[in-house]
Amino acid sequence: MSARELGSAYEPAVRVGIAKPSHKLLMPLGGIESYCLQCKNGNILYNKEVIAKATPFEPGDTIGMELRMSPPTPPGKSGRSPQRINDNSCLIFSRNGEEVGRIENIHQGFYVMGVSLYNWANVEFNEGPTFKFNPSNCLTKPYSAIYSEEYLYKDLKFD
Repeated sequence: MSARELGSAYEPAVRVGIAKPSHKLLMPLGGIESYCLQCKNGNILYNKEVIAKATPFEPGDTIGMELRMSPPTPPGKSGRSPQRINDNSCLIFSRNGEEVGRIENIHQGFYVMGVSLYNWANVEFNEGPTFKFNPSNCLTKPYSAIYSEEYLYKDLKFD
C-alpha cells in the first residue's frame, strides 16, 4: 500500500536544513538548535518555532541551501559561548535555482547539513563541488570543501 492510498496524513514529507553536530539523529530538523525548510507548507523553523515563510517544494524539485557566516567570535574567559548571533549571517533556501526563502542572524557555531524524512520520503544529496544550480555567491564553497576545514575552528568550543 502506498502513502497516497493511505491518505494525506501519510503522504511523504521532507525537511531540509542545518544543525549543530550535537543534534540528536532521531530528532527532526527545526527542533533544538537547528534550522529547516518544511516541504509541505514552506515554514522555516528554528527551535520548534516558525521564524519565516518560503515557497513550499514538491517531489522532483532541487533544493539548495547557502549558508553565509562570518568567522566565529571566540568564547569569553569562562570558556562557554552563549547563544550569540553571527553578524552578517544568513541561510538561503532555493528551489530549482531560484531563491524561495532567507533567514538572517544565524546563531554562531559549526553546522552540518541534514534532512528529516517522513512516511517513505527519499532524497538525493549533492554536497558539491558540481551543482545542478550554482549558488548565487561566487565566494560560496561546497559543503564537501567546508567540512574538511573544521580544523580552522579546532581551538573554539561551541555548545
